[in-house]
Amino acid sequence: GSSPAISALAERLGDETCFHRVREAAADALRQLVSPANDYAALDALIGYIRRFHCDGAGVLLPYRFAGGSASEETEAVVRELGHYLTLRAVVDAIGTCRDAHGRTPPAAIAMLHELLDDSTNAA
Repeated sequence: GSSPAISALAERLGDETCFHRVREAAADALRQLVSPANDYAALDALIGYIRRFHCDGAGVLLPYRFAGGSASEETEAVVRELGHYLTLRAVVDAIGTCRDAHGRTPPAAIAMLHELLDDSTNAA
């Protein structure tokens, strides 16, 4: 995978104006581009998405909660948040299923998955 392709997919993944299925497809395409040949740039893009959109300033995973408000605001917020959730789920799946040249999960992917499990909370 070339750097421009990885950059374009990472940009699409983080574009909140895109339909969630487009963002999910970008996550899967990045998974397919994970390779030591590009210094795991695609994996870095997937991990970067989680850090940018789903962690606080200290890098701790934020609790997931669907926003509320008036009936119309709540419906719009739930639809928007559902898209974020589905994209996050696709990114976590992509990180968990990426493989290196030897068919193993790269250490950075394992570390991110452990971090997500350690920081995950259902408190919200």
